[in-house]
Amino acid sequence: TTQVVSLNGGVSTMSSSGATTCYKKKTCEEGGYYSSVPTDQKCSSKSYNGYTCYYSCSYKTCSDYGYKSSIPSGQTCTKVTPRSGLTCYKDCKNNEYNIYAYVTDAGGCDVSDFYLKSDRSIPFDITFEIESRGTEEDDRYDPPRMISVGGSNSVTLKSGETVSSHNSHTSNIAGITNVSYCAQSSWYIGNAKITSFPYVKDGQTYNLKVIEQ
Repeated sequence: TTQVVSLNGGVSTMSSSGATTCYKKKTCEEGGYYSSVPTDQKCSSKSYNGYTCYYSCSYKTCSDYGYKSSIPSGQTCTKVTPRSGLTCYKDCKNNEYNIYAYVTDAGGCDVSDFYLKSDRSIPFDITFEIESRGTEEDDRYDPPRMISVGGSNSVTLKSGETVSSHNSHTSNIAGITNVSYCAQSSWYIGNAKITSFPYVKDGQTYNLKVIEQ
C-alpha cells in the first residue's frame, strides 16, 4: 500500500490492486471547534489537524473590555454598553473630596499659622475663616458702654488648586472677661456660610475637616 499526501491536506492510499482510497482531514467545525473567535466572545485555542481552532468560548465580561462591572463605592462613572445585554462603567472618579484646614495654635485665642489643603483640586473657591469676638467696657463714653472687640482672618483655596496661601490670626481679645468666642472657625463659598457637613454640591461630597497641629 502506498500513502500519498495531497496539496489540500488530504491523505490517499493506493492498494496493490491499484484502488485508491482518499481521506480528508477534518476542519475545526467538523471536529466540534470554531475556526475563528465568535463575535463578542473569548475562547481557548488549540492546534487541530494543522488548523488553529477555538473552543470553550464564552461571552466577554466588562473586565475583558477594560471596564468595571459596577460603580465602585464613592465614585461616579460613565456607563457604556460594549455589546448587547452588557452594561459596564468607565472613567470612574472619586466623588468625594477631602479638604483640610491645618491650624497651628499660638496660645490663648491666637493662631500662628493656618492654611487649606485638598487631596485633589476642587471646581470652586472655598474660604476658611477664624474669628474671635468679645465685649469690653469702653470708658471713653460717659457713662461707659460695652463695645465689641476681636477680629477675623481667612484663607481661600482657589478653584483648580490643592493648597491655599498661609495666614495667621491675632484675636485682639486677650485680657477681656466677656469672650463670646475664642477662635471660631467657619467655611464659606463666596459670602455664603456652609452650615451642613459634609458639604454636597452638584452630586459631589466635600469633607471639610480641621486639623490642629
